Amino acid sequence: MRNKVKKAAVLISILAFFVTSSAYADTSFWQQAKAVFSNNQHKHPNRTEIVFWHSFGGSLGASLRKIIAEFNNTQNTYYVVAVNKSNYENSLTSAATAFRSHTQPNILLSYEIGAAMMIHSGGAIIPLYKLLNMTGVKINTHDFWPAVGGYYSVDNKLAGFPFNSSSPVLFYNKNVLEKAGIKTPPRTWQQMDAFAKRLQGVGQSCIFTTGYPSWILLEEFSAWNNLPYASENNGFDSLAPKLLFNNKTVVDFLTQLYHWAQEGVFMYGGRLGSSDSLFTSGKCAMTMQSSSMIADFSKVKSFKTGVAPIPFWKTNTNTHPQNTIIGGGALWTFALPKDTPNKAKIYKGVALFYQFLSKASIQAEWAKATGYIPATKSAYNLLKQEGFYKKNPYAEVALQELNNLPPKPYTKGIRLGNFPLIRQVNDAMLEQIFSGDQSAKNALQDGVESGNRLIMQFYQQNR
Repeated sequence: MRNKVKKAAVLISILAFFVTSSAYADTSFWQQAKAVFSNNQHKHPNRTEIVFWHSFGGSLGASLRKIIAEFNNTQNTYYVVAVNKSNYENSLTSAATAFRSHTQPNILLSYEIGAAMMIHSGGAIIPLYKLLNMTGVKINTHDFWPAVGGYYSVDNKLAGFPFNSSSPVLFYNKNVLEKAGIKTPPRTWQQMDAFAKRLQGVGQSCIFTTGYPSWILLEEFSAWNNLPYASENNGFDSLAPKLLFNNKTVVDFLTQLYHWAQEGVFMYGGRLGSSDSLFTSGKCAMTMQSSSMIADFSKVKSFKTGVAPIPFWKTNTNTHPQNTIIGGGALWTFALPKDTPNKAKIYKGVALFYQFLSKASIQAEWAKATGYIPATKSAYNLLKQEGFYKKNPYAEVALQELNNLPPKPYTKGIRLGNFPLIRQVNDAMLEQIFSGDQSAKNALQDGVESGNRLIMQFYQQNR
């Protein structure tokens, strides 16, 4: 564990790029960037280009390209150029290199756990509220759901533009459950043993798996079960909170997962979305994943996919779930170098693109195509008026989880310095638990101590 923490800590010099003013430039990257920009300008000589880095492939990438094309076709002044950086971690580290060589994109899609880094960027990122004031472009920021807008806000003002907001849900193989005589999947973890026996009785070898282990098994588990993940209201009230996820409830839960892994009930499929194939192949009857996977999982032809809330850990004092917190990401605006031609015009184009994305019709289109929740209330109301949720009740599960109960101060989100690194440390910690190399209690204690060191390093850089 400690060696893996040290290895992860090496990345701090990359992820702390906002608080440095290094003139470092990667020559090959710079040459490639110039070539890309030159080609784009040749294709769209009469438009001001907006460069947008994202991390979407598959169905999500196709849906994003469609919406960008719609914006590009609505006017002849701006042209948004989308560049796929493969995944969130790569896009963030690529942005670090680009910023230092003055070839940063105009817009970066960054995952929710990068919010603290964006907010405390030392001027590298222009907060949304400042961008709107600079350009005079109007967006009804109060239309965003509190659970969504609050995650990316500072002093109740939006700093990032909420775009792809999700919540983890439980996907299940309807065919297998029906074969076992099960109408609905378990609502509590305590029900899992009984469900497992019935599913194993019809030949199912793996009962469930999960994507994004540290996100779902630690961060979302804590909020859904009314537990603080960190002090200072999960870091919203201070840059120097202490991690708290090594509590008895989490220890009990992860200990149970270890036993289920030994019994074949739970199968660990790896980090990020590596476990998806265990579900789509039919090997595992259920999986917990982002609601954004609805589009892809619904295309599986070998069985019908159902969607339900993730189970909660029922105790004498915790008799019902609280609320989940959003996953996904937001759009962040990079500040341009002082000598950038058409600087004001570029900022105006970025703001107008955000304005376009905030339209109820566009938010509704994005939600229908992807499984992400509509980030605004007006888009949700539009979908209800169209009868979308009556025809597709599974699409509302994620939003129902987010709004299950009014969020507590410690369940509205998690904002920690060096959070991407903390998540890497926690993934390694969970792997040690599932492999039996460490007990849940000892591994969680190590994880908290390692994470607290990373938080303090970020705090010392930004105080």
